[in-house]
Parts: sequence; structure tokens; C-alpha cells
Amino acid sequence: MRFWRLLSLRTKVALSVAGVVLLVTLISTLFTREILASDLRRELEERGRVIATDLAERSVDHVLRANFIDLHQLIQETRAKSKDVRYIFVSDPMGNVIDHTFETGFPTDLLTLASDKPGREHQAQLLQTEEGFIRDIAVPIFEGRAGVLHVGMAETRVYAAVAEVVRNLLIAAGGAVVVGATLAWLLAHLLMRPMLRLVGVAEAVRGGDLSRRSSLATQDEVGHLGRAFDTMTERLAMRIQELEAINLQLSALNSIAISIGRADPLDDVLRGILEKVLALVRADAGGVLFHDLEGASGYRAHRGFSEAFVGRMAGTALDGEEADYIIAPSTYPASESKSANEGLLSALARESLQAFVSTPFRLDGGMSGALHVARRVPRPFSTVERELLSSVAAQIGIMLTNRHLLREATQAEALRRLNQMKSEFAVRASHELRTPATAIKGYIETLLRPDLVLDARKQRQLLKDMDEVSDRLNRLIQDVLNVARLESGGLAVKRERIAIKSLLQKITKRLGRQSSQHRLELKLRSNLGYVQGDADRLEDILENLISNAIKYSPKGGIITVSARDDTYQPDNGQLENSPLSALDGEGPGFITISVTDEGIGIPVEEVPRLFRQFYQVSGSRGNRASGIGMGLFICKSYVEAMGGKIWVQSEEGKGSTFSFTIPGARSYEKRPSSDQAVKGPASKR
Repeated sequence: MRFWRLLSLRTKVALSVAGVVLLVTLISTLFTREILASDLRRELEERGRVIATDLAERSVDHVLRANFIDLHQLIQETRAKSKDVRYIFVSDPMGNVIDHTFETGFPTDLLTLASDKPGREHQAQLLQTEEGFIRDIAVPIFEGRAGVLHVGMAETRVYAAVAEVVRNLLIAAGGAVVVGATLAWLLAHLLMRPMLRLVGVAEAVRGGDLSRRSSLATQDEVGHLGRAFDTMTERLAMRIQELEAINLQLSALNSIAISIGRADPLDDVLRGILEKVLALVRADAGGVLFHDLEGASGYRAHRGFSEAFVGRMAGTALDGEEADYIIAPSTYPASESKSANEGLLSALARESLQAFVSTPFRLDGGMSGALHVARRVPRPFSTVERELLSSVAAQIGIMLTNRHLLREATQAEALRRLNQMKSEFAVRASHELRTPATAIKGYIETLLRPDLVLDARKQRQLLKDMDEVSDRLNRLIQDVLNVARLESGGLAVKRERIAIKSLLQKITKRLGRQSSQHRLELKLRSNLGYVQGDADRLEDILENLISNAIKYSPKGGIITVSARDDTYQPDNGQLENSPLSALDGEGPGFITISVTDEGIGIPVEEVPRLFRQFYQVSGSRGNRASGIGMGLFICKSYVEAMGGKIWVQSEEGKGSTFSFTIPGARSYEKRPSSDQAVKGPASKR
């Protein structure tokens, strides 16, 4: 059935006709075969009876006289004359065979026939032998008193004749099938030609070509179907055009709404809205005009207007009460445009603009504006188009009002957030400074206790602890001072040639001695050379990053400091969250230094804010770990001041890698060695 469904209608008709012809021919052939076989068998039996009767009459004298020689000669001659005679034998009244034509002896299977007595009439029996079917015809000799004569008529020639006839009929049937199928295919082709044409049109319509028509002129059922299909296609094309127009309007309005909701620059947003509006109403020119309290106006965005027209409108104040109007001087009577500004009329005439609509919108703060749209053909704007323009103008007014409110709210929120961060910084800095000071005071009080006698080893340990706490206090004070210098833009960064390998070995060795609970590993490339920067600031950066790694790593964790020589094209953008491999191109050599820990990692939502001023990661990373939240901000400022970039790659629960780049010494060969002030956010404002 699946194969049948894949065939064309013409092929189905041809195969159907061929099948019917073949079926009829086969039935006719079988029927003819049966009739012919039956007739030939009757004819064979009749000829056998005639041969047997004639031979019985001629053999009476020979049998009665016992002249078996003449009898044998007679039956042999009779058998030789007829090809259908397979055998002849004669039996006496007692059933004994007295003569036969078998050369190899009388078959024992025929002895039962020899004893049969047919009576006065002949008797015929059908025998099945190895040679095929044989009809045995028995005729009494001298009314049975002299014996019985048997003649065996073979049906071999009957079957051969029937097979020949059947073969001829089958050949004729095959020819009839071929001829019938061909004629049926041609007839189906003629009848299906209009249908095929209609199918082609339907396929084209399905593919989107609604311009195709069947144009069938016949008056039969197919012609009626074709004309109905053409009418349906025409209506479908009209409906699709209407839907496309509606969809275009909805798409444009949706695009305008999306543009209005974006935080892009205002002029870019207005230009995008204007482009969509002009396409939506099929206008040639347009603009977005703003009016201030003094009545002056000017276009923030425009297209299709000449510079002279734009300049003319910049000094024109339109009446706010009558800002919504249509001017088409070539088609409208003067009474319909009597409220129009005369200067605007003349300006429109010089621009060859014959249809014009101005749709006002209101803003907060005493500002107002209008959406201007114009055509160069005298075709007025429809009511639907004016409603669309009114909707867009209202959205523009809402957008401008929202932007104004958002700007005020953003400024207020930024100021509030800044004050909050400064307050938090003051509290955090006070706490962090008080902790080491309290520890130092405790150590001193211990050493000054008169009732406590300490040996030299314990005194040395207390002094060592005091030294470490003093170093921490010094770092905190230095961070606070650096923040102040960054705010004022007064922190200088030197340009000097630094052997980075030696610097890294010195810092990791010193910090490794300070943390016996962590393993600090140093992995350096053999091709590391010199960098151009400030050695003191580099030490601050590395000490800050390694100290953070120690602080947030579990006991026994491995902290890896690595460095490699990279080449990339530096830019001035932010690279806080981007790996260095994202920067392609060729440029000066840069050394990339990374600090990797096996700590708890940083939540992905915290990463973008990690290098901001006063910011500390919340949550489990340290449960507000010690520090004033300025370390990474200072690191970022130092790195960028030396011409590099800093970023972090972290997976929560698996650790973090902080990386930064420093220009190679060859990158600054042509630059004079000098100090450069590092500017923080305050100095940039």
C-alpha cells in the first residue's frame, strides 16, 4: 500500500487497466483451457472407440480361427497408423491375454483390465501411468464370445495441444496488457493534464507564489475546480497582504517599544524610532522636535529634511494648542490649514513636501516636543496612521520622562551608595586597625608584667609575634594611605627595569616562611626576561594576591605562583573577567603572572564587582573576612597604571586564579623613565 501511495495517478490508472486486462485474460485462458481439454479428451475417446470397434470387427475371424500371426500383424499395423494409440491387446473370454503390442512384455498392472468384460458396448477407463494419463477403451469381440480388445489412447498430444493454445493465449494476453496499459496511460495523461496543471499551481501557492493561476477553460468538473481554486488563491493573497501589513505595523511598533526601553544614547534611540516610523507610514521625511519654555525649538533627530529646513525649524515656535494638524497645500483648501504656521507652510513648499503631520508629546520640567512626518506626494495621512503616530509620540514622551526620572534616581542612589560604602569603609578600617593595635598592646603588657618571668626564647617569640602584627598594621595603614592617594590622584608609579624572575622568587620565599600551614609553589618559564614597572608596587600586588590566596585556602592547600611570556594587543577596555587568550593580534611582549589557590572559589555573580572600591565578597568565602576591601581595587589601579590588565578565573568550591600582565622591558624602550601618577575614581571625576 505504501508503494501504491507513491505512484502518480496516471501510473495507477495504467496499472489498474493492465491488471484488469491481465485478470480477464487469465480467467479466459483458464476457461478456454478447460473447455479445449474436455473437447480433446472426448474426441480422443471417440477416436479410440472407432479404432477399437473397427479392429474388433476385423479381428473376429483371426481370433475364432486362432490365427494369432495375422492377428498380431493386424494390431501392430493399427497401432502404427495412429500416434495416439499407446498399446493394443486382446484377451480371451477367460481373461487371458492372447496378443499385445508391448515389446518388453505385458505389464502386470493391466491384467485386471484383461479380466474385465465390458458387455455389449465399449467401456472406457482413465489410467494414470508413469508416461501420463491413458484412456483404455475396451470393445467386445463377437459380442464378447471371442474375447475383448483393448486400445490405450495416450493423452500426451492432448496436453501438448492444450499447452500450445494456452501459450498462444498468454502471449496474446501479454500484448493486450501492454497495449491496454499504454492506451490507459495516454488516456489518463489527456484527462489528467488539467489536473496536473492545477497541481502545479497548488505547489507554487504552497511555496509562497500566490501570483500563479490555473486559468482552466474547460466546463467539466476539473474546470470548475480550477476556477474555484483561482478565486481562493486571489482571496488568500489579499488576506496575506493585509496580514503582512498588520504584522509590519505590529513589528515596527514592537521594535519601537524595544528601542524606547533600551539604555542607548538618546539621539541614537530617537534616530532608530524615526527610521521605523517613516517606514511604517511610508513617509519621505521626519524629525523629533523639542520645545523649551521660551518657545525655541530644535530637532534632536531628523531625516529627509534639508539643513535649511532644520535651521528654519530651530527658530520656529509652534502653537502648542494647535500642534496637531495636516498641511497639504496642493490638495487641501486654505480653510483646512488656516491654523498652520505661515512660516512652516513656506518652508514645506520649498522642501516640495505636500503632506505634513505634527503629533505633539509632553515632558516633565516644562519641556514639550512633536513628532513631524511629511510626504512629497499629495496623499494625506489616514486616521489609522495618525493614531499610530500619536501612540509613538506618547511613547516618546513617556520614555523621555522615564529617562529624566531614572537619571535623578540613579544619581541619588549612587550618592547614597557612595556614602554607605564610605561609612562601611570607616567602620571596617577602624576595626582592622584596632585589632593589631590591641594585639601589640597585649604583647607589651605581657612583657611588662613584674610577676611574669620569661626566658630569652619566649621573649624572642613574643617580639617576633609583635613584629608580624606590626607588619600587618603597617600594611593596613599603607592601604588606607594608598586609597587616599588614589582618590586624590597623587600616588606615583615608577618606570624601571625589573628582573621579574628574581622578584617572584624573593616574594614567594618571604611569604612562604610566613605561612607554614600552606605550600607555596613557584612555576616560571625559562624565557622570562625583564619587565618595565614599579618594583614596590609589584611587590604590593603580589603580596596582596598571595595573602588573599593563603587567607581563603584550607590548611595544607597548594598555592601556585606562575609566570609566562605572552604577546597580545593591549586595549583600554576592562579585562576584569576575560582571559588573556581572548585578546588576539600581535603587539608588544607582556609577562603574565598568575596566583592560583585551592580555596573555596568565588560565586560567579560576585566576579564583576570583585575589583570595585570598598567591595568584599559576601557569603562563605570568608564570612566577611578580615580586611578593608581595598586590596584588589589597589591591585587593579597599580596594574593598569603600569600598562597591564588584571582578571580572575574562579569556580566555586574549586579555587581561583588571579592573573595580571606587566609590559616587557622592550615595550617601553622608547619611553623616558619617569614617575606616573595613579588616578583613582575620585581623581577621574
